[in-house]
Amino acid sequence: MMGGMNAPGGRQGPANSPSEWFQSLPPVTRVWFTLAAGMTLGHFLGLLDPINLAFMPSAITSHFQVWRLFTAFSFVGKLDFGSIMMLIMIVQYSNRLESMYNGHTAQYAWVLIMAIVTMILLSLVLPFFHFFFFSVPLVMFTVWIFCRRLPEIPMSIFGLFNIQSAHLPWFIMLMNMLVSQDGITVFYQCILGYSVGHLYHYLEDVHPSTSKGRLWILQAPLWFRRLIPNEIPRQSAASGGAVFGRAPFGRDNNNNNNGGRGVNPYARPPDTTREEGRHNWGPGRRLG
Repeated sequence: MMGGMNAPGGRQGPANSPSEWFQSLPPVTRVWFTLAAGMTLGHFLGLLDPINLAFMPSAITSHFQVWRLFTAFSFVGKLDFGSIMMLIMIVQYSNRLESMYNGHTAQYAWVLIMAIVTMILLSLVLPFFHFFFFSVPLVMFTVWIFCRRLPEIPMSIFGLFNIQSAHLPWFIMLMNMLVSQDGITVFYQCILGYSVGHLYHYLEDVHPSTSKGRLWILQAPLWFRRLIPNEIPRQSAASGGAVFGRAPFGRDNNNNNNGGRGVNPYARPPDTTREEGRHNWGPGRRLG
């Protein structure tokens, strides 16, 4: 899987050490990256067998191997150039997308869980979406939402030319199909991630502007928010280079010069004094 050539950045500028950089990642991205890197390293050392990590419905239902629901979405493959690029993309796009939620850790975790559930359901009813591993679709899910919310950012392609971020998902898919040994599988993996990402983008960012509010299922329930506390936001938008180059992420967060695109509905910091059980995530505003 081909990704960007720039090193991922944290939220507070250049880190002085790997530990600083790791701690600068937002919580969900940090856990996701740790699982993905840990399983890839474990496979490289001969400690993990991919067959025990793959998505197998019969093993989950008959043998209660529920960990497969998480490992199938985190394992990025054997240690090679492709897996390293996938790890970079996890950090880059999940970092930026999670930063959009401005400390609402449970909400972002819930978004990923809803994406995982949707992908599993689609894989069960549509044979061409059935994969043993779903790390590529989940990463493409974050890529799609990022690019839909900030569609007009110029992205530098290896410093050779620029494209708008709205076209970046298709460029990534095309490049990965060209370098992959199984371009058809890559195509379906990307389409699955983009489809689920677009469904979420419509229901979360577009639909609320034409209705009374967001769908309840997209909002983290109270018990889940109690389980995963909010993080104190250190910066409202991620810093560092985007995949294939640097992009001024967050430049549209506080203006409407882009037709409402890029406006962050979670820009208000978590209110620790709010009444328990009520959402206070700021006004719903159109993003796309």
